[in-house]
Amino acid sequence: MSRSGNRVVVAAATCIGLAIAAAVFLVVQNESQRALKSSEEIWNEANDLLNAENVPAARQLFKQYVASWQAPNRERAEALLAQIELATSDDVVKQRLASLDDAQFQQCIQKTTLPHNDVTHPVLIKVLAASVSRNADAATKQREDIKARKAADEALAAARREQERREKEAAEQAKREAEKKIAGGASAVRRLLGLNQGERKTLATRIAAIETALNVADLSSKTVFQQQVGRVDACIEMTGLLALSLGATPEEVEQISNRQALADITADNVYQQLAGHLNIYIDMMELAAAKAGAPTEKCESVRRALRLEDGLARTVLQQVSSRIGGVSSIAALLAEALGADAAQLSVIAVRVSTNELSADTVFQQMVARQSGIVFVLATAATAQGAPDSTMESVDADTRRDDLLTDTAQQQLAARLERTFQATTLLAKVIVEK
Repeated sequence: MSRSGNRVVVAAATCIGLAIAAAVFLVVQNESQRALKSSEEIWNEANDLLNAENVPAARQLFKQYVASWQAPNRERAEALLAQIELATSDDVVKQRLASLDDAQFQQCIQKTTLPHNDVTHPVLIKVLAASVSRNADAATKQREDIKARKAADEALAAARREQERREKEAAEQAKREAEKKIAGGASAVRRLLGLNQGERKTLATRIAAIETALNVADLSSKTVFQQQVGRVDACIEMTGLLALSLGATPEEVEQISNRQALADITADNVYQQLAGHLNIYIDMMELAAAKAGAPTEKCESVRRALRLEDGLARTVLQQVSSRIGGVSSIAALLAEALGADAAQLSVIAVRVSTNELSADTVFQQMVARQSGIVFVLATAATAQGAPDSTMESVDADTRRDDLLTDTAQQQLAARLERTFQATTLLAKVIVEK
């Protein structure tokens, strides 16, 4: 082919390419114009619905508008969505009201608004006012609970200050108290001295294995109720290792833990399963307390009180709450036998009682009692040599759990995890002594 022929071919190809590019440009431009027109229609319809007080439908259209790639008013739409979420969320309104001081709270209730809120749309201002009125009683109750917890915290801090003052101003008295603690835990000390290096290593390995097993069980749990049962089982296992470290025989521990299979067979639902496992938990905690040197008569006294409360329970949920209380009482005897400060244990008991009185449901009562177990075991771990900051860390962890959970059931699951961690810490401290 001649050179002139080649030039003709190149020119023709170039023209074809330009024509294709122009066609693609026109298609994209048309699609962009259609998308812009569609998004404008969505924007206008969303505003019309909002002005007509159809807030749910408006919310959906604003979300659709924000998600579109052609949205010139995206920032305004996002701002309106934020206003809608604030005005229509009962949980957010309750939290905002609960966080105010008394003067601000009264002012907001009277004016049916929130301080420094970003709700400016006339319709949403009315929605927010209705939400404030609707949630006023619940926010008031929540504020009372916060004040009660704050009072309990202040009492705990005062008890700690008093303890420090006694230690500084009455050295002889502190010495006598220490001697009393040593005498009360003498049998536990003798048993601990009997653990050889191999036994300590074996217990440490089993502790790590139970921690790993719980992580796996949590991942396989499909419901919060299965999670609760799994964590109770992990607490039972770790308490069994604690009992072994205090001098219990493997046969004594196995005799208790082997009853879990029977409890599962006789249970018709997860609540009955939880109640049955809690009975086993009580027995295992009592074994550990006995090996630590807790008086038999005190353990029997707790048993009598538990049988009475269990007998008065009308539902399986009340039984579960009763048995959590039984674990808490036995754990306190264990902590006392291990040298925990009696005044600190008393403050924890008062705090639990205060939270129980403010509980509106049996689930909230369970959470209050399970919280007591966490703090009691952490106190015991501190008495056995855990860092002095343990109590502060536990307190911070439980507060963070409360912020991250939405229901009392989730709170209970979180407290069970903290109980397992506190039991693990106590077992490790004793094994590593």
